[in-house]
Amino acid sequence: IYGDKTYKVCFETTFTGRGGKFDILREKLEIEGILSLELEGKVLTVAHSEDFLSDQIEVLERLAKKELLLPPPLRHEFKRLSKEELIEKLKEQTVFTEFINSIFYIAKERKIYHPLFRQGIVILPVETSEREFEYLLILSPTVRGKISTSIRRKILVPVSLFTALLEDMSEFFSRILILKLNIDEIKRPSPLKKEEWLSVDGGNLNSVLYNIYLKENRIPERIATILSYLFPNTNIGFSVTEDQRVYLKIYEDSLELPPVCIADGLYKLLAILSALELEPSLLIIDEIENSLHPKTLEMLLDELKSSDTTVIVTTHSPVVVDMIEPEDLAIVEKIAGETKFRRIENPEEIKKKLREAGITFSEGWLYGEI
Repeated sequence: IYGDKTYKVCFETTFTGRGGKFDILREKLEIEGILSLELEGKVLTVAHSEDFLSDQIEVLERLAKKELLLPPPLRHEFKRLSKEELIEKLKEQTVFTEFINSIFYIAKERKIYHPLFRQGIVILPVETSEREFEYLLILSPTVRGKISTSIRRKILVPVSLFTALLEDMSEFFSRILILKLNIDEIKRPSPLKKEEWLSVDGGNLNSVLYNIYLKENRIPERIATILSYLFPNTNIGFSVTEDQRVYLKIYEDSLELPPVCIADGLYKLLAILSALELEPSLLIIDEIENSLHPKTLEMLLDELKSSDTTVIVTTHSPVVVDMIEPEDLAIVEKIAGETKFRRIENPEEIKKKLREAGITFSEGWLYGEI
């Protein structure tokens, strides 16, 4: 949603981890009815909707009058092509590039902020060799978007929808938080520094949670409430060592528990709840069931579902499967050497079928009934 208008946007990606190396094979960003941008291997394609281009005749005419603002290759084309020929050209533009490995690289390419972008026009230079550039012309509606200024702040100005969307998507992807927690690492004291983001293994939890605590000189209400229910008479404190490391101090009644006596599940619960406090755009938790009592797990799943954060959890546990609704489940399968994701079609019918068969949701999943 930009202003009073809503745009339907779809982003698709295909990637591989074969050989232990992460590679993006294909990315496609589509703004329905306006344009699509696709990067497959080294081939970058921009395609505009013909109906949208037909509505942009006046924009193209204004662009032709300001041809001096265009790079020479585009300037010559504007002089040579008729309006109809230009529309035909913009329906699909393709270049081969060795230097762009992701669509989001484009968002960091400051050259797209051409003097015309406030009119919804982006001129994207694409390096095709060490000394050669090809230029893609990208048209989209004008919206109010954020741009960075020289004094390191962002202001709202008229920009192309394409530019604003890339900025927002880049920010979204930069705030994805992935947790594959290592409890042994979490138990170790963390260096005392201003950390505001959890590491993948949670090894800096002590420092992150301590910084959260310092903001209001207390544990956040959400964490305190859940702890009081699941671990009654348990309190949390912090201690800083002489070599400037911080670690959690857990008290049960008035007794301080040494680390070996603290439940792994408590550390894991604190890590996940702390992650929610950081307000990531997307939180991904690997094997959420490990170290957690079913009662704790059920309450945590409810908290994740009711939070404002989009959350993806992975599991191999029938217990977790039985705690969620069929419509919230995505099944991952390997088919012909490729990993495929699928949702459950007609979840209400599936629930009815399982009830009539007298089997649980997880049994239906384990034995291929869903």
